[in-house]
Amino acid sequence: MSPAGTTKDRQNLLAWIYLRQTIEASNADILNLLWPEGWENRLEDRDTGEGVPPDVRGLASRIRHRDPSLPRRILESTATRVDCDPEAELDAATAAGFRLVTPQDQEWPETLDHAFARIDDRGSDQNSAVRGLAAAPFALWLRGNGNLRNLSRQSVTVVGTRQPNAYGAQLSTQLSTDLALEGYSIVSGGARGVDRCAHTAALRAGGASIAVLACGLDVDYPRQHLGLFNQIAESGVVVSEYALGTHPARHRFLTRNRLVAGLSAGTIVTQAANRSGALNTLNWAEVMLNQPMVVPGPVDTALSQGVLHRLRDGRAQPVWTASHVRELVEASSQFNAEAPEQQAMVFGSGTGVQSMSLNQVTVYDAAGLPGGGGGTLRDIQQETGLSIRLVMRTLKELDKQGLITREGERWVRVDGEA
Repeated sequence: MSPAGTTKDRQNLLAWIYLRQTIEASNADILNLLWPEGWENRLEDRDTGEGVPPDVRGLASRIRHRDPSLPRRILESTATRVDCDPEAELDAATAAGFRLVTPQDQEWPETLDHAFARIDDRGSDQNSAVRGLAAAPFALWLRGNGNLRNLSRQSVTVVGTRQPNAYGAQLSTQLSTDLALEGYSIVSGGARGVDRCAHTAALRAGGASIAVLACGLDVDYPRQHLGLFNQIAESGVVVSEYALGTHPARHRFLTRNRLVAGLSAGTIVTQAANRSGALNTLNWAEVMLNQPMVVPGPVDTALSQGVLHRLRDGRAQPVWTASHVRELVEASSQFNAEAPEQQAMVFGSGTGVQSMSLNQVTVYDAAGLPGGGGGTLRDIQQETGLSIRLVMRTLKELDKQGLITREGERWVRVDGEA
Protein backbone atom coordinates (compact mmCIF):
# COMPACT_ATOMS: atom_id res chain seq x y z
CA MET A 1 0.00 0.00 0.00
CA SER A 2 1.71 3.16 -1.17
CA PRO A 3 0.93 6.53 0.34
CA ALA A 4 -2.17 7.48 -1.64
CA GLY A 5 -3.13 10.78 -3.15
CA THR A 6 -6.59 11.15 -1.68
CA THR A 7 -7.30 12.12 1.90
CA LYS A 8 -9.49 9.04 2.37
CA ASP A 9 -6.79 6.65 1.18
CA ARG A 10 -4.20 8.30 3.40
CA GLN A 11 -6.48 8.10 6.42
CA ASN A 12 -7.08 4.41 5.75
CA LEU A 13 -3.34 3.81 5.46
CA LEU A 14 -2.69 5.64 8.74
CA ALA A 15 -5.38 3.53 10.42
CA TRP A 16 -3.76 0.30 9.20
CA ILE A 17 -0.39 1.54 10.46
CA TYR A 18 -1.94 2.37 13.82
CA LEU A 19 -3.33 -1.16 14.12
CA ARG A 20 0.06 -2.53 13.13
CA GLN A 21 1.65 -0.42 15.90
CA THR A 22 -0.82 -1.37 18.63
CA ILE A 23 -1.49 -5.06 17.89
CA GLU A 24 1.31 -7.56 18.51
CA ALA A 25 1.40 -9.84 15.45
CA SER A 26 -2.27 -10.88 15.14
CA ASN A 27 -5.10 -12.55 17.03
CA ALA A 28 -8.59 -13.85 16.44
CA ASP A 29 -10.24 -10.82 18.07
CA ILE A 30 -8.70 -8.30 15.70
CA LEU A 31 -9.55 -10.46 12.68
CA ASN A 32 -13.16 -10.77 13.81
CA LEU A 33 -13.42 -7.03 14.32
CA LEU A 34 -12.00 -6.28 10.88
CA TRP A 35 -13.95 -8.99 9.05
CA PRO A 36 -17.14 -9.82 11.01
CA GLU A 37 -18.32 -12.10 8.19
CA GLY A 38 -15.14 -14.17 8.42
CA TRP A 39 -11.59 -13.25 7.43
CA GLU A 40 -11.51 -16.25 5.05
CA ASN A 41 -13.64 -14.27 2.58
CA ARG A 42 -11.30 -11.30 2.39
CA LEU A 43 -9.22 -12.59 -0.54
CA GLU A 44 -12.26 -13.33 -2.69
CA ASP A 45 -13.79 -9.96 -1.83
CA ARG A 46 -10.62 -8.15 -2.88
CA ASP A 47 -10.28 -9.96 -6.18
CA THR A 48 -13.96 -9.62 -7.13
CA GLY A 49 -14.47 -6.12 -5.79
CA GLU A 50 -17.40 -7.44 -3.77
CA GLY A 51 -17.89 -7.46 -0.04
CA VAL A 52 -17.60 -4.64 2.46
CA PRO A 53 -14.09 -3.27 3.11
CA PRO A 54 -13.12 -3.40 6.78
CA ASP A 55 -13.85 -0.28 8.79
CA VAL A 56 -10.22 0.11 9.71
CA ARG A 57 -10.51 3.79 10.64
CA GLY A 58 -13.43 3.08 12.93
CA LEU A 59 -11.61 0.25 14.65
CA ALA A 60 -8.44 2.32 15.10
CA SER A 61 -10.52 5.08 16.66
CA ARG A 62 -12.22 2.65 19.02
CA ILE A 63 -8.87 1.33 20.22
CA ARG A 64 -7.40 4.80 20.66
CA HIS A 65 -10.43 6.01 22.63
CA ARG A 66 -10.65 2.80 24.71
CA ASP A 67 -14.13 1.73 23.61
CA PRO A 68 -15.35 -0.48 26.50
CA SER A 69 -17.26 -2.71 24.07
CA LEU A 70 -13.99 -3.98 22.59
CA PRO A 71 -12.84 -7.46 23.64
CA ARG A 72 -10.94 -7.36 26.90
CA ARG A 73 -7.87 -8.91 25.29
CA ILE A 74 -7.70 -6.05 22.80
CA LEU A 75 -8.05 -3.41 25.51
CA GLU A 76 -5.44 -5.01 27.75
CA SER A 77 -2.86 -5.74 25.06
CA THR A 78 -3.03 -2.25 23.55
CA ALA A 79 -3.12 -0.30 26.83
CA THR A 80 0.52 0.80 26.66
CA ARG A 81 0.51 1.48 22.92
CA VAL A 82 -2.52 3.70 22.34
CA ASP A 83 -0.45 6.86 21.98
CA CYS A 84 1.48 5.57 18.96
CA ASP A 85 1.96 8.08 16.14
CA PRO A 86 1.12 6.55 12.73
CA GLU A 87 2.04 9.77 10.92
CA ALA A 88 5.60 9.57 12.21
CA GLU A 89 5.79 5.86 11.36
CA LEU A 90 4.56 6.53 7.82
CA ASP A 91 7.14 9.27 7.34
CA ALA A 92 9.94 7.02 8.61
CA ALA A 93 8.77 4.10 6.46
CA THR A 94 8.51 6.23 3.33
CA ALA A 95 11.99 7.62 3.86
CA ALA A 96 13.39 4.09 4.26
CA GLY A 97 11.57 2.69 1.24
CA PHE A 98 9.18 0.46 3.22
CA ARG A 99 5.56 -0.17 2.26
CA LEU A 100 2.61 -1.63 4.15
CA VAL A 101 0.40 -4.20 2.44
CA THR A 102 -2.96 -5.43 3.68
CA PRO A 103 -5.50 -7.94 2.34
CA GLN A 104 -7.08 -5.04 0.41
CA ASP A 105 -3.96 -4.68 -1.76
CA GLN A 106 -3.11 -6.55 -4.94
CA GLU A 107 0.33 -7.45 -3.59
CA TRP A 108 -1.13 -9.30 -0.61
CA PRO A 109 0.01 -12.97 -0.86
CA GLU A 110 -3.02 -15.20 -1.27
CA THR A 111 -0.64 -18.07 -0.38
CA LEU A 112 -0.87 -16.96 3.26
CA ASP A 113 -4.66 -16.75 3.28
CA HIS A 114 -4.97 -20.25 1.85
CA ALA A 115 -2.45 -21.62 4.34
CA PHE A 116 -4.25 -20.16 7.34
CA ALA A 117 -7.62 -21.28 6.03
CA ARG A 118 -6.27 -24.83 6.08
CA ILE A 119 -5.24 -24.54 9.70
CA ASP A 120 -8.98 -24.45 10.43
CA ASP A 121 -8.67 -23.57 14.11
CA ARG A 122 -5.82 -25.99 14.75
CA GLY A 123 -3.56 -23.29 16.21
CA SER A 124 -1.33 -23.27 19.24
CA ASP A 125 -4.18 -23.91 21.67
CA GLN A 126 -5.46 -26.91 19.70
CA ASN A 127 -2.19 -28.48 18.55
CA SER A 128 0.66 -28.97 20.99
CA ALA A 129 3.16 -29.32 18.14
CA VAL A 130 2.76 -25.65 17.23
CA ARG A 131 3.92 -22.75 19.35
CA GLY A 132 3.33 -19.10 18.54
CA LEU A 133 0.20 -17.13 17.67
CA ALA A 134 -1.87 -19.03 15.11
CA ALA A 135 -4.02 -16.18 13.79
CA ALA A 136 -3.64 -15.06 10.19
CA PRO A 137 -1.75 -11.78 9.64
CA PHE A 138 -3.69 -8.63 8.81
CA ALA A 139 -0.90 -6.29 7.63
CA LEU A 140 2.74 -6.72 6.61
CA TRP A 141 5.60 -4.29 6.23
CA LEU A 142 7.64 -4.95 3.09
CA ARG A 143 10.95 -3.78 1.73
CA GLY A 144 12.23 -4.65 -1.71
CA ASN A 145 11.63 -4.52 -5.44
CA GLY A 146 9.99 -7.93 -5.65
CA ASN A 147 6.23 -8.46 -5.57
CA LEU A 148 5.38 -10.63 -2.57
CA ARG A 149 2.24 -12.09 -4.10
CA ASN A 150 4.01 -13.13 -7.29
CA LEU A 151 7.13 -14.45 -5.58
CA SER A 152 5.19 -16.60 -3.12
CA ARG A 153 3.16 -18.30 -5.85
CA GLN A 154 6.11 -20.60 -6.67
CA SER A 155 8.26 -20.80 -3.60
CA VAL A 156 9.92 -23.22 -1.20
CA THR A 157 10.94 -22.59 2.40
CA VAL A 158 14.45 -23.67 3.45
CA VAL A 159 15.37 -23.49 7.14
CA GLY A 160 17.62 -25.24 9.65
CA THR A 161 20.14 -24.86 12.43
CA ARG A 162 22.01 -21.61 12.97
CA GLN A 163 25.25 -23.56 13.33
CA PRO A 164 25.36 -26.08 10.47
CA ASN A 165 28.36 -28.28 9.89
CA ALA A 166 29.99 -28.52 6.46
CA TYR A 167 27.47 -31.14 5.34
CA GLY A 168 24.45 -29.03 6.36
CA ALA A 169 25.81 -25.86 4.81
CA GLN A 170 26.69 -27.61 1.55
CA LEU A 171 23.29 -29.33 1.19
CA SER A 172 21.42 -26.13 2.09
CA THR A 173 23.38 -24.20 -0.50
CA GLN A 174 23.05 -26.82 -3.23
CA LEU A 175 19.30 -27.36 -2.77
CA SER A 176 18.57 -23.63 -2.68
CA THR A 177 20.74 -23.04 -5.74
CA ASP A 178 19.05 -25.77 -7.78
CA LEU A 179 15.55 -24.71 -6.71
CA ALA A 180 16.28 -21.10 -7.61
CA LEU A 181 17.54 -22.20 -11.03
CA GLU A 182 14.21 -23.99 -11.53
CA GLY A 183 12.33 -20.76 -10.84
CA TYR A 184 11.42 -21.16 -7.18
CA SER A 185 11.65 -18.24 -4.78
CA ILE A 186 13.48 -19.25 -1.59
CA VAL A 187 11.78 -18.32 1.68
CA SER A 188 13.69 -18.28 4.95
CA GLY A 189 14.00 -16.41 8.23
CA GLY A 190 17.08 -14.25 7.66
CA ALA A 191 18.97 -15.88 10.53
CA ARG A 192 22.54 -17.12 10.68
CA GLY A 193 23.47 -20.57 9.48
CA VAL A 194 21.12 -22.43 7.14
CA ASP A 195 18.91 -19.37 6.57
CA ARG A 196 21.87 -17.36 5.32
CA CYS A 197 23.02 -20.25 3.12
CA ALA A 198 19.56 -20.47 1.55
CA HIS A 199 19.16 -16.74 0.89
CA THR A 200 22.70 -16.34 -0.44
CA ALA A 201 22.47 -19.37 -2.74
CA ALA A 202 19.23 -18.15 -4.28
CA LEU A 203 20.71 -14.74 -5.02
CA ARG A 204 23.94 -16.14 -6.46
CA ALA A 205 21.86 -18.36 -8.76
CA GLY A 206 20.11 -15.26 -10.08
CA GLY A 207 16.88 -16.04 -8.26
CA ALA A 208 14.76 -14.19 -5.73
CA SER A 209 14.43 -14.68 -2.01
CA ILE A 210 11.93 -13.76 0.71
CA ALA A 211 13.25 -13.06 4.22
CA VAL A 212 10.75 -12.94 7.08
CA LEU A 213 12.01 -11.11 10.15
CA ALA A 214 11.04 -11.34 13.83
CA CYS A 215 11.64 -7.62 14.36
CA GLY A 216 10.83 -4.30 12.72
CA LEU A 217 12.26 -3.71 9.26
CA ASP A 218 14.37 -0.86 10.62
CA VAL A 219 16.05 -3.03 13.28
CA ASP A 220 19.39 -4.40 12.13
CA TYR A 221 19.16 -8.01 13.30
CA PRO A 222 21.31 -9.92 12.84
CA ARG A 223 23.56 -6.91 12.45
CA GLN A 224 25.98 -8.77 10.19
CA HIS A 225 23.13 -9.50 7.75
CA LEU A 226 22.38 -5.91 6.81
CA GLY A 227 24.25 -6.34 3.54
CA LEU A 228 22.41 -9.60 2.84
CA PHE A 229 19.03 -7.94 3.38
CA ASN A 230 20.03 -5.15 1.00
CA GLN A 231 20.82 -7.77 -1.64
CA ILE A 232 17.55 -9.63 -1.04
CA ALA A 233 15.62 -6.37 -1.48
CA GLU A 234 17.10 -5.83 -4.94
CA SER A 235 15.05 -8.64 -6.49
CA GLY A 236 13.03 -10.06 -3.62
CA VAL A 237 11.29 -8.93 -0.45
CA VAL A 238 12.12 -8.53 3.22
CA VAL A 239 8.95 -9.01 5.30
CA SER A 240 7.95 -8.14 8.85
CA GLU A 241 4.69 -8.35 10.73
CA TYR A 242 5.99 -5.99 13.39
CA ALA A 243 5.92 -2.22 13.75
CA LEU A 244 9.08 -0.23 13.14
CA GLY A 245 11.40 -0.26 16.13
CA THR A 246 10.21 -3.67 17.39
CA HIS A 247 13.15 -5.69 18.70
CA PRO A 248 13.44 -9.48 18.32
CA ALA A 249 12.30 -11.76 21.14
CA ARG A 250 11.93 -15.52 21.44
CA HIS A 251 8.13 -15.45 21.18
CA ARG A 252 8.36 -13.32 18.04
CA PHE A 253 10.58 -15.88 16.34
CA LEU A 254 8.06 -18.62 17.12
CA THR A 255 5.19 -16.48 15.85
CA ARG A 256 7.18 -15.39 12.79
CA ASN A 257 7.72 -19.03 11.84
CA ARG A 258 4.09 -19.43 10.78
CA LEU A 259 4.69 -16.85 8.03
CA VAL A 260 7.93 -18.53 6.95
CA ALA A 261 6.00 -21.77 6.45
CA GLY A 262 2.85 -20.17 5.06
CA LEU A 263 4.56 -18.27 2.25
CA SER A 264 5.36 -21.45 0.33
CA ALA A 265 3.88 -24.81 -0.63
CA GLY A 266 6.54 -26.76 1.24
CA THR A 267 9.16 -26.44 3.97
CA ILE A 268 12.57 -28.14 3.99
CA VAL A 269 14.64 -28.52 7.14
CA THR A 270 18.14 -29.30 5.91
CA GLN A 271 19.78 -29.86 9.29
CA ALA A 272 18.42 -29.55 12.83
CA ALA A 273 19.03 -30.99 16.27
CA ASN A 274 16.13 -32.18 18.41
CA ARG A 275 15.45 -28.79 19.97
CA SER A 276 16.07 -26.65 16.90
CA GLY A 277 13.65 -23.80 16.29
CA ALA A 278 13.55 -24.85 12.63
CA LEU A 279 11.36 -27.79 13.66
CA ASN A 280 8.75 -25.28 14.83
CA THR A 281 8.55 -24.01 11.25
CA LEU A 282 8.08 -27.60 10.09
CA ASN A 283 5.24 -27.96 12.60
CA TRP A 284 3.53 -24.98 11.00
CA ALA A 285 3.91 -26.54 7.56
CA GLU A 286 2.20 -29.66 8.89
CA VAL A 287 -0.85 -27.93 10.33
CA MET A 288 -1.16 -25.79 7.19
CA LEU A 289 -1.14 -29.02 5.14
CA ASN A 290 1.91 -27.76 3.25
CA GLN A 291 4.58 -30.32 2.38
CA PRO A 292 7.05 -30.99 5.25
CA MET A 293 10.46 -32.19 4.00
CA VAL A 294 13.84 -32.94 5.58
CA VAL A 295 17.33 -33.75 4.32
CA PRO A 296 18.58 -37.00 5.91
CA GLY A 297 21.90 -36.76 7.72
CA PRO A 298 24.38 -39.06 9.48
CA VAL A 299 22.73 -41.02 12.29
CA ASP A 300 25.64 -40.40 14.68
CA THR A 301 25.49 -36.59 14.40
CA ALA A 302 23.51 -34.50 16.90
CA LEU A 303 22.62 -32.02 14.15
CA SER A 304 20.79 -34.78 12.28
CA GLN A 305 18.60 -35.99 15.13
CA GLY A 306 15.72 -33.55 14.62
CA VAL A 307 15.26 -34.48 10.97
CA LEU A 308 15.84 -38.21 11.55
CA HIS A 309 13.11 -38.29 14.19
CA ARG A 310 10.69 -36.66 11.74
CA LEU A 311 11.51 -39.37 9.21
CA ARG A 312 11.11 -42.10 11.79
CA ASP A 313 7.71 -40.76 12.86
CA GLY A 314 6.47 -40.38 9.29
CA ARG A 315 6.01 -36.64 9.67
CA ALA A 316 8.23 -35.50 6.79
CA GLN A 317 9.40 -36.71 3.40
CA PRO A 318 13.14 -37.20 2.69
CA VAL A 319 14.65 -34.98 -0.03
CA TRP A 320 18.18 -34.28 -1.21
CA THR A 321 17.70 -33.03 -4.77
CA ALA A 322 15.62 -30.30 -6.36
CA SER A 323 13.71 -32.91 -8.35
CA HIS A 324 12.60 -34.58 -5.10
CA VAL A 325 11.39 -31.25 -3.80
CA ARG A 326 9.64 -30.30 -7.02
CA GLU A 327 7.71 -33.57 -7.14
CA LEU A 328 6.49 -33.26 -3.57
CA VAL A 329 5.70 -29.54 -3.73
CA GLU A 330 3.76 -29.88 -6.96
CA ALA A 331 1.77 -32.74 -5.45
CA SER A 332 1.07 -30.71 -2.31
CA SER A 333 -0.01 -27.69 -4.34
CA GLN A 334 -2.39 -29.79 -6.39
CA PHE A 335 -3.68 -31.49 -3.26
CA ASN A 336 -4.51 -28.09 -1.80
CA ALA A 337 -6.11 -26.73 -4.99
CA GLU A 338 -7.62 -29.47 -7.12
CA ALA A 339 -11.20 -30.73 -7.07
CA PRO A 340 -11.75 -34.46 -6.47
CA GLU A 341 -10.97 -36.67 -9.47
CA GLN A 342 -13.80 -36.78 -11.97
CA GLN A 343 -13.65 -40.55 -12.23
CA ALA A 344 -14.00 -41.09 -8.47
CA MET A 345 -16.79 -43.50 -7.61
CA VAL A 346 -19.44 -41.90 -5.43
CA PHE A 347 -21.52 -44.06 -3.13
CA GLY A 348 -24.99 -42.59 -2.81
CA SER A 349 -26.01 -38.95 -2.87
CA GLY A 350 -26.28 -38.21 0.81
CA THR A 351 -23.81 -36.49 3.13
CA GLY A 352 -20.98 -37.69 5.33
CA VAL A 353 -19.89 -41.30 5.04
CA GLN A 354 -22.65 -42.12 2.53
CA SER A 355 -21.27 -39.70 -0.08
CA MET A 356 -17.59 -40.64 0.10
CA SER A 357 -15.66 -41.54 -3.05
CA LEU A 358 -13.82 -44.84 -3.32
CA ASN A 359 -10.51 -43.18 -2.43
CA GLN A 360 -12.13 -41.38 0.50
CA VAL A 361 -13.55 -44.64 1.85
CA THR A 362 -10.13 -46.28 1.52
CA VAL A 363 -8.35 -43.50 3.40
CA TYR A 364 -11.14 -43.15 5.96
CA ASP A 365 -10.93 -46.86 6.81
CA ALA A 366 -7.16 -46.53 7.30
CA ALA A 367 -7.45 -43.53 9.66
CA GLY A 368 -6.90 -44.05 13.37
CA LEU A 369 -9.50 -44.29 16.11
CA PRO A 370 -9.62 -41.85 19.07
CA GLY A 371 -7.37 -43.11 21.82
CA GLY A 372 -5.92 -45.83 19.62
CA GLY A 373 -2.81 -46.25 17.54
CA GLY A 374 -1.97 -45.76 13.91
CA GLY A 375 -3.33 -43.03 11.68
CA THR A 376 -0.08 -41.26 10.83
CA LEU A 377 0.50 -40.22 7.23
CA ARG A 378 2.97 -43.09 6.84
CA ASP A 379 0.51 -45.61 8.34
CA ILE A 380 -2.28 -44.54 6.01
CA GLN A 381 -0.06 -44.54 2.93
CA GLN A 382 1.27 -48.02 3.70
CA GLU A 383 -2.15 -49.47 4.49
CA THR A 384 -3.93 -48.04 1.45
CA GLY A 385 -1.13 -48.37 -1.09
CA LEU A 386 -2.12 -44.97 -2.52
CA SER A 387 0.45 -42.37 -3.53
CA ILE A 388 1.47 -39.74 -0.99
CA ARG A 389 -0.10 -37.10 -3.24
CA LEU A 390 -3.46 -38.86 -3.31
CA VAL A 391 -3.44 -39.65 0.41
CA MET A 392 -2.74 -36.00 1.30
CA ARG A 393 -5.43 -34.71 -1.03
CA THR A 394 -8.00 -37.20 0.27
CA LEU A 395 -7.18 -36.37 3.89
CA LYS A 396 -7.90 -32.73 3.15
CA GLU A 397 -11.25 -33.62 1.59
CA LEU A 398 -12.27 -35.76 4.56
CA ASP A 399 -11.10 -33.11 7.02
CA LYS A 400 -13.12 -30.45 5.22
CA GLN A 401 -16.20 -32.68 5.42
CA GLY A 402 -15.71 -33.11 9.17
CA LEU A 403 -15.21 -36.88 8.88
CA ILE A 404 -11.66 -36.97 10.25
CA THR A 405 -9.57 -34.63 12.37
CA ARG A 406 -5.93 -34.25 13.24
CA GLU A 407 -4.58 -35.16 16.67
CA GLY A 408 -0.89 -34.35 16.73
CA GLU A 409 0.70 -36.48 14.01
CA ARG A 410 -2.33 -38.80 13.70
CA TRP A 411 -5.44 -38.53 11.52
CA VAL A 412 -8.45 -39.80 13.47
CA ARG A 413 -12.06 -40.54 12.52
CA VAL A 414 -14.42 -38.04 14.07
CA ASP A 415 -17.17 -40.51 14.87
CA GLY A 416 -14.71 -43.21 15.99
CA GLU A 417 -16.64 -46.00 14.26
CA ALA A 418 -14.70 -49.20 13.61
